[in-house]
Amino acid sequence: MRLIYAQKLIFPTAMAHALHTCATFGALLEQGIQATFFPGGRLGPDHIALREYFMDLGFDGSCADAARPVPTSHHGLYGLGFRMRLLKSFLEKPDVAHASSVKEACMALRLRRLCRGSFPVGFEIHHLMSMQKSGKQAASWLALEREAFAGADTIIFISDELRKICAERGLVPRNSLVLPNGYNCKTIRPVSVKQEKPDKTFTIAYLGSLHPGKGVENLLAATKLLSPEFRLLVIGGSPEAGLDALKKQAEDLGIGGRVRFAGQVAQTQCGMLLYDCDAFAIPLDTDRNYFSPIKVFEALGFGLPIIATPIPTLREHLSDGKNAVFAESCAPGGIADAVLRLASNPALAREIRENNLQKGPAHSNAVRVRTLLGHYQELRSGR
Repeated sequence: MRLIYAQKLIFPTAMAHALHTCATFGALLEQGIQATFFPGGRLGPDHIALREYFMDLGFDGSCADAARPVPTSHHGLYGLGFRMRLLKSFLEKPDVAHASSVKEACMALRLRRLCRGSFPVGFEIHHLMSMQKSGKQAASWLALEREAFAGADTIIFISDELRKICAERGLVPRNSLVLPNGYNCKTIRPVSVKQEKPDKTFTIAYLGSLHPGKGVENLLAATKLLSPEFRLLVIGGSPEAGLDALKKQAEDLGIGGRVRFAGQVAQTQCGMLLYDCDAFAIPLDTDRNYFSPIKVFEALGFGLPIIATPIPTLREHLSDGKNAVFAESCAPGGIADAVLRLASNPALAREIRENNLQKGPAHSNAVRVRTLLGHYQELRSGR
């Protein structure tokens, strides 16, 4: 199968969407798919920046050879180069085109009409931009979303919750698949746990971006409510301003000595940092933009017990007492109580860990890509 991944990316970038795109692209290549996409930016000689990015995700740097880069970081020139490469690829009659942003989905549909192509175009929707904006901007995004839903041969939803919200807004596809995010099994594997600790510390890990809504501020405040043997490891450094603010918050709370900020870390290094951790926290305090957080599946891939906030999109994938311990609220007190519930019940922690070790492999990116390809094969055979 020849697949065009119609997704814009300008390097260097710390966007989670870049991680998702490149991990998916690498997994497609490993399945023997003739896939390509069109990144841009300051890539350097032989596209070294792109090679290093794939290597940080655990893939062979030669994945960069399958791309058709646009070697410029100028947004206007990159946009033009992206369109030209996409049109040229469509004229070569690929088997399928896949987009994971609404603008690129609409662009792919328009270019397919221009070159009179008959191959299917799929739109993998991660969020509704029309929900995040207001006024004229919201109306413009909604128009694009309607165009994508009307023209795409299939819509891939990353959660059933997102599918329901789209339906409430009149966005109903003619063909669809609910396919949650997955974790990168090239770098994320079950974490080895020490059988005996030299001390009685209980370490909670957070891994991800530091944007508002992720709830890291509440996690710090929850740590303040816990006794000194409870520690916190924060892995992530984007945005830098967010990291600086969190470090200041920890000092102001008087827990600076109990919190380790690891900063931005390559995926290949995360497992080693989590070696001595007792739990993986997902403290989301909103589901506005996070319909299928990759961190849920990364936590399952690491096999650690999960502490989660009561967000519908988290409950869609996790069960209290089985895969996670859910806090009663997103507030610091609720998170602290959930930590205590897990820490005071070693048998529960072991059961959750064993369940996650069993459940994790089914949510790897490799399995996800095979499901996606099977969906496209069915779509093509029915055309």
